[in-house]
Amino acid sequence: MQIITSMGQISELKDNLIIGNFGFVQSKIIFNGSGNVLIGANSENSAKITLKDTTIRFHNDNSVVFVNESVKNYSILIEIFNNSFCYIGANNYFDGTVNMQCSEQYNIFIGDDCLFSHGIRLWASDAHLIYDTESHKRINCAKSIFIGDHVWVGLDAKIWKGTHIGSGAILGASAFTTGKRIPSNTAWGGNPAKLIKHGVFFLGNNAQPFTNVEAAKWSDTRLQSIGI
Repeated sequence: MQIITSMGQISELKDNLIIGNFGFVQSKIIFNGSGNVLIGANSENSAKITLKDTTIRFHNDNSVVFVNESVKNYSILIEIFNNSFCYIGANNYFDGTVNMQCSEQYNIFIGDDCLFSHGIRLWASDAHLIYDTESHKRINCAKSIFIGDHVWVGLDAKIWKGTHIGSGAILGASAFTTGKRIPSNTAWGGNPAKLIKHGVFFLGNNAQPFTNVEAAKWSDTRLQSIGI
């Protein structure tokens, strides 16, 4: 059975499942294997989870994509292969399409309340094989990616295999990280990504339209806490 919505398309389900209340806007869910599941986690009173300009492609078998509810639409490109798991937490803001690849039986986990800019990629594998010329052992093995809650990922950042980003951290524009452990409440940038500053946090407010008066008002969040 092939399901076609007014604004999106789902390939023939065969031995695969879609669980949850989804809305598909100009999106595709493609099943090429069997035993795969797309799950939407809605609370009892929540509206449907809307996937906009999204493609989720299950290339092989026995993989799960789990998407939590969000007040914002999710725009994602997921390529998932055998026996892998992709988890997207609740109420994240994806300003552009986030490109994710789960392969070699490794996984991607994204927590809640994250802020992702445009052009971001998360890949758990290099896709091809690299070996040491002397030992003939592979040196670029795949690894899972873990991102905590309330993480800000800047424009065109690339997050590669084995990266762990703690809650409240910031990864700057065009940063590249592979195999890094980025502690909570730290700012990192560059290629390869390096520590810029410890002990930071961010707010999701849009500062772009600020005047000098508003910039001064928000120069110290302690002033905001007492209503000044």
